[in-house]
Amino acid sequence: MRSLNKVLVTGLVALVLNLTSGFAQDTKPQETKTKQEISQQTIEDKLRSLKYRNGNNVFREEDISWYASIYTDFEYIEKMMDLKCINGDPLYSLGTILEFYYSGVEFESAKGLGSIGCDRESAYRHWDIKKIAEANVPSRYAIALAHIKDRNGKLIFNSNTIIDAWKMRMPINYAKKMATLVNKKGNSLFDGLDIIRFKDSGGTFEEAERFASIADKDGNPLYNGWYIGLFMQKGGTFEEAERFASIADKDGNPLYNGRDVWQFKKNGITLEEAERFSTIKDKNDNLIYGAEDICYFNGRGIPFDYVRDLSTITDEEDKRMFYGNDIVAFNKADIPSDYIVEMSKMGFKNLIFSADSIKLPVDYAKELFECDFDAGEIIVAHKNKLPVDYAKRLSSFKDSKGLLFRDGGHITAACTDSLDLDFVDSLAEFKDEEGNFLLSGRQIWGAYLNNISADFFRDVFAIKDDDGSIFFTGAEAYHFGVGKKKISELEKLKDMAKITSNGRRVFSDAILYSRYIDNGGTNKFAKKMMEVHPMFVDEKVITTFKMNCDDINYARYLAETLEDVNPDSIVQSITNELRDYRIIQLRDLTRGNLLEKSDKPNALVVFPLADWNGGIYNHSNKKLIKKIQEEYNTRVIVAQNENEVYCAIESDPNIELLMIQGHGSKTTLSLGEKDLRNNSDKDYNEKFTIDTTDHEFEEYLRRLPKNAVTFLYACSNGEGNNNLADFIISMTDGRTVYASKEPFANCNIRLNSIYPFDIKLRKWIFKDITYTNKEK
Repeated sequence: MRSLNKVLVTGLVALVLNLTSGFAQDTKPQETKTKQEISQQTIEDKLRSLKYRNGNNVFREEDISWYASIYTDFEYIEKMMDLKCINGDPLYSLGTILEFYYSGVEFESAKGLGSIGCDRESAYRHWDIKKIAEANVPSRYAIALAHIKDRNGKLIFNSNTIIDAWKMRMPINYAKKMATLVNKKGNSLFDGLDIIRFKDSGGTFEEAERFASIADKDGNPLYNGWYIGLFMQKGGTFEEAERFASIADKDGNPLYNGRDVWQFKKNGITLEEAERFSTIKDKNDNLIYGAEDICYFNGRGIPFDYVRDLSTITDEEDKRMFYGNDIVAFNKADIPSDYIVEMSKMGFKNLIFSADSIKLPVDYAKELFECDFDAGEIIVAHKNKLPVDYAKRLSSFKDSKGLLFRDGGHITAACTDSLDLDFVDSLAEFKDEEGNFLLSGRQIWGAYLNNISADFFRDVFAIKDDDGSIFFTGAEAYHFGVGKKKISELEKLKDMAKITSNGRRVFSDAILYSRYIDNGGTNKFAKKMMEVHPMFVDEKVITTFKMNCDDINYARYLAETLEDVNPDSIVQSITNELRDYRIIQLRDLTRGNLLEKSDKPNALVVFPLADWNGGIYNHSNKKLIKKIQEEYNTRVIVAQNENEVYCAIESDPNIELLMIQGHGSKTTLSLGEKDLRNNSDKDYNEKFTIDTTDHEFEEYLRRLPKNAVTFLYACSNGEGNNNLADFIISMTDGRTVYASKEPFANCNIRLNSIYPFDIKLRKWIFKDITYTNKEK
């Protein structure tokens, strides 16, 4: 083997990398090979005679002298240059030849390995050949292993496995025999690494041959070399592998392959355990769990019976409900499998929550399931301690349209509000000619919360039309009751039922109807409005007029002056242009500009100048203010801009209730705008609103007493994050603030206490939309 010092090697590497650019004389190594008995001129002549196939010189003239001076082995280069690919091209470039020469690559090795699979490029690249030589692998040994192929001509050994085989002195005949073990396609069962691993585990060719005989029904070997070696390294025997392979499906195909068997051996899975898990199959008779799953369960100590019971549970669509991670989690939570089976029949999937967190009894779940509760509703019902008898009673109310109380969540919420069952009985008696309930469950519930008696509904439903049919719907009757709980003038309702035009009812919207009555609407006023103009024969127009101005003369004026006379334009004209009439409406609430001096706490109520839909200037809101006036020295103002609010607080800062009313959004409360939802309005100006840019508001809010409460009487001021309510809260130094998460109306306000002021905003009776910083 050749030996060069470091300086020489460094110079030669530079030579190889710079063959096309020439070399400087100062790059010559300081030491050279021992010269043979041959003259410098003779060497130069021989180097000059080397030609490529196209006739070009191999060495450039300017480099020949330098090559000759380091005494390059001319015969080695000449023989290497004669090596050709199939297409006649040189097998190696000059740079590679020189690299081989100084790396100690024998010619025989370069020839034998380089010619394997060579068309344009050798199967063993020059760096592979160099690596084999540097590992001191004998040429004959390397070439012998390199020539071992399977039936398809695929090489069994690469450069790495040739080196590893030599290190363990693997017999060449052993490798050749192992390579003869192939599958039906002719592919070898063992590649070089497999053979090395198998040999390292002490395996003989005879053993490998036996393992290769374990095949599926089509004759394909079940185990390849890699996993046979790993299996044997773990102490696995042929007999064990054969027994594992005997576990087959209905068609006779083995369920577990070599990799599976190795995993079983590594994880201590016995044949009996593998057989038991092979019985867990889906509806198509396919194996549910592979070897990895079985090892996963075994490693966590989950019993086979537990896995089997849960793996076969399916939903209504016959799909598996639980998978490996679910089963592990259930087992960790110590939930019995029979409990999960029973609960899953009712549609329960979130069993850890329902069983481990709240210990939901199976019998309780079954009884509510029979009441048409779904899984989620049963969980909520149990957390809220819903009695089964209560659930059964409310779920028993049914007609041709279905349940009176539409679902389990509805029933649970009704129980939370202590809805009286006898009260439900009394209102469920009201039915139409077809036997269906006149009142819905939500309306019955609302009637209970609003103290509307069964006698009231009986009187309303007693009103009939000319055909003897019930005149008012349940929704209308409910809105009448909510709008005017103490209504005693039933004759007024009877009169309203007579308001018709061309034989049809003028009022058909229960909400408008109740608003009209709540604001003092009468049969007489409606008839006068209808006489003014045919377009006034409209419930929206009549109700809006009554709520805003109550002036027949102005109705006549509008009929004469409006160019576009239709109900919508009339309503818009009333709600957007009659500001003076709205101020007049407050005449009974705005007595004096200063708070009275008395023992009562002080309150400031702010009305906006703009009310585009009549949601603030209405009779219901007036009644709320009247209640506040009973407990507070109350000052009521109408504000068009934020400065008017600031001035009112500054003049009387000892205010324990501040209620600011207006139309709102998430970050704004309108005082003087037409419709705050349209911020592109040409008249829009920030001063007409209270919004999240009004940092100066803090100066006034902090003047209020520490127990002061602020109520933002506007839609959506508490919606989401970074809303107007949060902005106000950040400036009040801990004082209580109330707002709404969603749009709401006066009927959504539940007064828990007037003083100290405490409210709850509810939508659809059971949905809490209150936003507050007050601690519960």
